[in-house]
Amino acid sequence: MIEQAIRQASVDVRFLTFEVSIDDFGDAMRGIRALGLRGVKITAPHREAVLQYVDRTTDHARLAGAANCIIREKDQLIAENTLGQSVVALLGEVQEKTAIVLGAGPVARAVSAALALAGAHKIIVVNRSDTRSKPLVDTLNRETSTETISQIWADEPLAIDPQCDFLIHATSLGATNPDKPLPIDLETLQSNLVVVDLTYNHPQTWLVHEARERGCRTINGLEILVEQTSLALRLWSDIDANRTAMFEAAEEYLVI
Repeated sequence: MIEQAIRQASVDVRFLTFEVSIDDFGDAMRGIRALGLRGVKITAPHREAVLQYVDRTTDHARLAGAANCIIREKDQLIAENTLGQSVVALLGEVQEKTAIVLGAGPVARAVSAALALAGAHKIIVVNRSDTRSKPLVDTLNRETSTETISQIWADEPLAIDPQCDFLIHATSLGATNPDKPLPIDLETLQSNLVVVDLTYNHPQTWLVHEARERGCRTINGLEILVEQTSLALRLWSDIDANRTAMFEAAEEYLVI
């Protein structure tokens, strides 16, 4: 996907993939400095550990507690997180809006942080327990003006408040079983609701299908993957990525 975007832009840049173990990650980061790489995409399991090896961390990465890319500015390495920013970009205006975020893991943290930094009115973090959601909620309430609350996702189906503007699914459930129904009261999905599912390897999930059936605008994980990568490319090389070409490359890889 990234190589296709580079070819379409006709720039003298290469994108290389390296598999790095946890034990070797520190050495890899020192290698990034020594080799003068212009930018780096960080994937699991290194997104949290990378923060200790950089010179500066953006607010998005700091509040999320993780980074998915590194930007070089002169001799400094800067940790950035474009995941949540891509969701905000696709949602459009989020100021004075209310969002329900399902999950409290790294993806949910990145999205919640970006919503808060973009001026969302209220964020409701819904999770099975508050072990991970409470630290996120406390951080966003302390460091942003967005009201953020934690809600336990109990056994009964989750009812979506009609005053909610965005429903964002940020758990790993879709990746493991995209057709499995989520414990959500579908009758509470109003047509004015924007539904986001960050599952990118199976973008047409149960939630996306059911939301469309009820007239909701939907944003799937593949759209978000393309957008966050486009943002990273712009930060690294000022490339205005051809999103259509990136979609086609990603769909070919995922056999969609």
